[in-house]
Amino acid sequence: MRTAIAAAVLLMTCPALAGRLTAAETIKGRVADVSNDAVKIKTEGEWLPAVDDPVEIYFEMPGVPEGATVAEGKVSAVAADAVTVKTDRTFTAVERNHLVRITSEKPQRRPPAGEKAPPGGQSLAIGSAVVTVPTKPVPSAGSAMGDNVTQLLAKGHELCTQGKLAEAQQIYGQAVQLQPNNPDTHYALATALNFSGNFDAAIAAYQAVLRVSPQTPEIRAWIAQVYLHKGEYASAIQWANQEIAGNPKSAFAHSLAGSAFLETGDAANRDRAFAAAVAVDPGIADVRHRHGNVFYNHRQPRRALTDFGSAAYMAPKASGPVLGAGL
Repeated sequence: MRTAIAAAVLLMTCPALAGRLTAAETIKGRVADVSNDAVKIKTEGEWLPAVDDPVEIYFEMPGVPEGATVAEGKVSAVAADAVTVKTDRTFTAVERNHLVRITSEKPQRRPPAGEKAPPGGQSLAIGSAVVTVPTKPVPSAGSAMGDNVTQLLAKGHELCTQGKLAEAQQIYGQAVQLQPNNPDTHYALATALNFSGNFDAAIAAYQAVLRVSPQTPEIRAWIAQVYLHKGEYASAIQWANQEIAGNPKSAFAHSLAGSAFLETGDAANRDRAFAAAVAVDPGIADVRHRHGNVFYNHRQPRRALTDFGSAAYMAPKASGPVLGAGL
């Protein structure tokens, strides 16, 4: 991280950098690895963030240019090949290949290959814990095929944000064909299918994620969501409970179980499930509210009403839905 003296020298020797030091730089990247207490990020471009820069982790949401926020936090350590993030609020499970935005007021130019990381970037004490930055580069595809898949996923994301779900599904389908054992390709395809209302195909794609990577968090919850919106409430409850059994802190899964119980008129289990969801994450009602807006924007009013109704049960004092507001 730049010191005040270094910043002054840079300003004198390179006036073009003056604006860079005062204007925020948006640094983008993807989640490369997730551990219990930290998230490793692979960033893109010539700039690196500084320690304590705010971080938003999100995933692509059809028709929502900014995507759906998964977690928020701060940069805890910086290296040339990886950035470590400490999350302070998690809305749902952070997964590999989730997208990242870092807003940096003091970006650092990425050092040339082979040079050391920026000063102070090797490790950082956080409370009583010390997070160490990996010394080896984050693994990448390293092949033309891997590069093609990365490009396909990026193109699919662009199409999703434009609301072009049919085209996105075709692009993601190509990615699946190139890397059928990559859970990220199946997950991307499942997301596009889900939010386009193609229920059966979405379930099949989510299940493909589980076949390739059985421990991937939240996938069973997403399957529960699809069954909920299909009106198959017993299946929704079954899949939500499967997620909860292996991931009891999934507020999303608890809330979906509550939604299914709401639809079946089981008041006792409805209240228990919604209470569990809010206990795990007080912001879960807002997450479901946002999903409702996405469904509304994509002309799926029944799905929107289901999520708005669930959000209202979990946060009865909140204001009503702002239709079309998106995420």
